[in-house]
Amino acid sequence: MIQEAERIGVDGIVIGNTNECGRPTKELLESATNARVPVAFVASEVVSEIETMQEQVALEPHSEDVRHDAFIYLSIYNGQPDHESHVVNHILASTHILLATMVVLALLIYLSLACSVGSLRYIPREIAPDIFGTRAEPLDKGTLEQLPLIPVKWNVNGLGDDDEEARCESPSTIDLGQTRKALLQQLAGIIVRSGDGSYLFTEEKECAICLDSYVFNDSLRLLPCKHAFHRKCIDAWLLSESMTVHCPVCKSSITDGLRLLDKHGYSDVLNLLRGDSCVAGHCCLSVSRASLKPLRYSTTSKPDTSYFGSNPYLQQLSRQYKQAHDLCMNDPERFSSSHMQHMVSTSRDIFPNTELRLSKVRTFGFDYDYTLARYTDKLPETIYTMIRDVLVKRMLYPPALQALKYDKTFAIRGLSYDRETGWLFKLDSNYNIAMDTVHYGREPLRDLEEVYSLHNGTHVAPDYVKNQLYQLNDIYSVPEATLLADIIQYFTEQNIPFHPRYLAEDIRAAGEYIHKGDGISLSPLHSTIINNIGDYLDRAPELLQILNTLKSSGKRLFLLTNSGYQYINAGLTYMFGTRDWRALFDVVIVGARKPSWYLSHRPFRLVPTDTQESRHQPWAHVDHFEDGQVYSGGNLMTFTNITGYSDRNVMYFGDHIYSDLRDPSIQKGWFTGAIVSELKYELSVIQRSEYRQLVTYIQLIEKILKTAQQQTRSAQFTQLSVEEKEAFRQLLEVGRVERRQARWKLRDCFNTNFGSVFRTEKYPSLFATKIKAFANVYTADLSNLGEYPLDFIFYPKRMTQAHESRMPEVDDLLEEIY
Repeated sequence: MIQEAERIGVDGIVIGNTNECGRPTKELLESATNARVPVAFVASEVVSEIETMQEQVALEPHSEDVRHDAFIYLSIYNGQPDHESHVVNHILASTHILLATMVVLALLIYLSLACSVGSLRYIPREIAPDIFGTRAEPLDKGTLEQLPLIPVKWNVNGLGDDDEEARCESPSTIDLGQTRKALLQQLAGIIVRSGDGSYLFTEEKECAICLDSYVFNDSLRLLPCKHAFHRKCIDAWLLSESMTVHCPVCKSSITDGLRLLDKHGYSDVLNLLRGDSCVAGHCCLSVSRASLKPLRYSTTSKPDTSYFGSNPYLQQLSRQYKQAHDLCMNDPERFSSSHMQHMVSTSRDIFPNTELRLSKVRTFGFDYDYTLARYTDKLPETIYTMIRDVLVKRMLYPPALQALKYDKTFAIRGLSYDRETGWLFKLDSNYNIAMDTVHYGREPLRDLEEVYSLHNGTHVAPDYVKNQLYQLNDIYSVPEATLLADIIQYFTEQNIPFHPRYLAEDIRAAGEYIHKGDGISLSPLHSTIINNIGDYLDRAPELLQILNTLKSSGKRLFLLTNSGYQYINAGLTYMFGTRDWRALFDVVIVGARKPSWYLSHRPFRLVPTDTQESRHQPWAHVDHFEDGQVYSGGNLMTFTNITGYSDRNVMYFGDHIYSDLRDPSIQKGWFTGAIVSELKYELSVIQRSEYRQLVTYIQLIEKILKTAQQQTRSAQFTQLSVEEKEAFRQLLEVGRVERRQARWKLRDCFNTNFGSVFRTEKYPSLFATKIKAFANVYTADLSNLGEYPLDFIFYPKRMTQAHESRMPEVDDLLEEIY
């Protein structure tokens, strides 16, 4: 094909991967190697652009402005041996000759630069020296032997705690459990061990020269840029007089890298280049978080400055790194809760997002589930089991699914499930996907390029969020998220085809069934809880006392819940130890159907109770509320008209962002309080000295990096040699890597799969953003309301803008005051 193109006199050849099928065949590469004209292998997007120009030319083929002396032979490569090709007889035309000439020149420039920007996967070796610089002399064997050899040890999905002692007997069958695999995230490549005992990781599973897959105990030659190849392939490449002494992948100079090796030693360079970039600055290797080893300075001696010579910039930056590490990581007592007691938040606190005067609140409303009712850890497991059994027994899912067990450590609240792809992930406040949380089944998504390709980045468009994402925002959804992941994992391992949308819909339908049943009698879940109520509910005498205090203070109370009367009657009777709980509330509304309750026009109806007189009929029209009675249905407008509750004097507590918080605050301007039970655990993590050390360390590293980068603009820095500037850039990368690793450790403090409920790696989570937007205050438990007098004023923490200065002096002064 390439020879045919050369025969017709083309100026260049562009071979496009239109079906995204992978790499070109070996035969095609060999043919490209011997080509006499520039040859480029490009992505499908480039092919599309060229075809678009071709179509434009076809509209006016005989125009005098069309150039016919520039040809491109475009091969539509589909990965098959018998792939077809066609000759573009005229291309790169426009309405002006000048523009056509510019396009031709742009394409040729593109061919020469594409490798450095990642568009070209391969360039024929014959023309590589002409594109990347003057041809260099081939390496002699003595110089070549300076490049270290490394054996392929494993091709596995995970490493265990005994990494150093892991056996090499089986290259592909090591299985060390879900937990460790989750920590490794994207890692799915070759694991090699260098001469100094450190592990190196590459996502490449095959040699980029011969395209043969690596196998156990293959001998690889490691270049200074961290790319590895079969020893026989790269040696032949570098020793050949017709080849260039550049890395075949990233084109970084081998000789430049060897000079660094000669000067500083292989181990020092490896420690220096622990980030994502090559020596020459090409970001062409994506290293997973698990593969990065933390930078550690000795606590007993100063760092080795022999590498930095007399360069003051390198010496200063190295010293600052060490000081930051010593200050933060070697003095845990400095960050203990006892040392910072006056600044430590506890799970008994209420946290304000806005200023709130409790004295202005005359009416308090409450949801039941996870607000008044405090469930035990057994409930999520029961929900998981019941939904699983409904899928198997009623919806014909495989019986083998009944062997699945609930893992309470896997998921968190606030995740998003993509109903088209089956991905489970966390969104940040800007609707960007937290890439380190993307899971398919129980495993981290291996090919994150799929995410970038789908969304053209990490940002998810609002329409996509609305139409395709299933938001898992309440506590009930945590076992649903876990079951989604478990079933996808099972289907994937068993090669069972499925559509992620149908799976989500079936799990949601099964969840609705166990919660609501037939709508007349008790649902299966509620029946189970009532029959074993002590296993699922905690008693709450302190809540009873708080409600009595509010009532005796002249506050009006109402209960608004989606649950049925029989269920909440059993629950509140158990929690409060009295059957007379209805006397606490001015109005009790069950079966409300929130969130539609806030905008619907459904009428209220009376709910029969065991104490009602026969004259009360459940089908009668309701135009007023009576003390001690229970009502169902209704809507916000009718409720306000009957009760006369003033909008800005009402405060409602609930746990669900959309059912309890959003519409009351938006539609009527009610004050709202969010009950976020996860706060208890998250605050316990935040109080650990390890967490405080890591946060402080990250902030110090960021300050050091900011200052160091600003120094590169100084006149003194511009006078440094190229090698010194490159060393400084690599040392900056050391700090960036250390910052990344500290962030990952922070994440794993909360949950090794998805991190904190309230944060992503860089920003607040979408869940936290919604809490801030729709809740005036939030707290871990409703009983915390009893910690505050009824005339208390909540003051939100002052949030600094990017251009404002923080006032650390406040903390220092508080230490003196307290």
